[in-house]
Amino acid sequence: MKEEKTLPKFAGLVCSVIILAILLLSGAHAQQRPVPVGEPVKWTIISGWLPQQSAGVEIFLIPWVEKVNKAAGGRLIVKWAGPEATPAWQQFKPVRDGVYDGHYTHGAYNMGDTPLLSACDLIVASASERRAAGWFDLMNKMLEAKRANQIHLLEEVGWPNHTVLKRKPKQGLDLKGFKIRTTPYMNPFYTALGASCISIPMGEVYSALEKGVVDGVGTGSSVKDMKLNEVTKYIVEPSFFENVTCMLNINRDSWNRLPDDLKEIVIKAGMEVEKTCHEAWVEKWEREKKELLKGGMEIYQVSPKEEMARLRKLFAEVMWAEEIKLDPEFGPKAKELAMVKKLGAF
Repeated sequence: MKEEKTLPKFAGLVCSVIILAILLLSGAHAQQRPVPVGEPVKWTIISGWLPQQSAGVEIFLIPWVEKVNKAAGGRLIVKWAGPEATPAWQQFKPVRDGVYDGHYTHGAYNMGDTPLLSACDLIVASASERRAAGWFDLMNKMLEAKRANQIHLLEEVGWPNHTVLKRKPKQGLDLKGFKIRTTPYMNPFYTALGASCISIPMGEVYSALEKGVVDGVGTGSSVKDMKLNEVTKYIVEPSFFENVTCMLNINRDSWNRLPDDLKEIVIKAGMEVEKTCHEAWVEKWEREKKELLKGGMEIYQVSPKEEMARLRKLFAEVMWAEEIKLDPEFGPKAKELAMVKKLGAF
């Protein structure tokens, strides 16, 4: 990840320009209705996870909520809810329809409606770099075309996706004969490696590993928190899914009802959290990995360099091909933008 070393005055100018652009973009699509004087705006954001299911809730979502509530001074009150009422896979439509004002989610949870959001995981750049390159603009054009009634507002660039195995591959990352728990989004790459992909809820993965139903797991969840270290032995490195990217999408009608100064507060708070969350995720993984290795797990390092290069090329080919197949209109545009702006590995 590139460090952001800009002069304070210039950074403030860039932030102001970005905020103004977002406000103009959102205002162009719907007539803004003023908030009644004296009445606070109340937002409910539905999260795909509880804190014990994803550290991102405490690294990204809660800090954003707290910053917004503090800066808004009671004029905008944001609260968040976990997936107990509405499971992560079913949150897209309630947000589209205004039941919730937004959702903290991952593209893999929205494959049936806006599959291109999963391509955010293929981008290797900070949130600010993605925004400056036009990635957010493209995602918003896609959401508008899909009639999602949502604004792609923030991205949480997190830690790598983890592959943990019960036994070593015979060579390289040849997974023939391995049964791997994955998600539909990750299936193309693991299938290309020869694995048989099995879809199992994360809550059932421990038992599936213990009973031999699967031989390994591909997941963005914490290996330690899910106790996968008790039933697996090897952590595959490198991770080809380098930045698991979650996002905060806001219902367009809820957004357009906000006065501009509250929109600015929401965006500014989000950009502040975007800047710190990736480092927090990286530090968390380094701490966790040390504990896992100390507890008996081992790193399975893919080598030699020629095999690494082949697998990176394979990863890019199969994953972008899947994005284009799922979204023939915007998939090619996303790939071209990522290549031109050097936002990912190809």
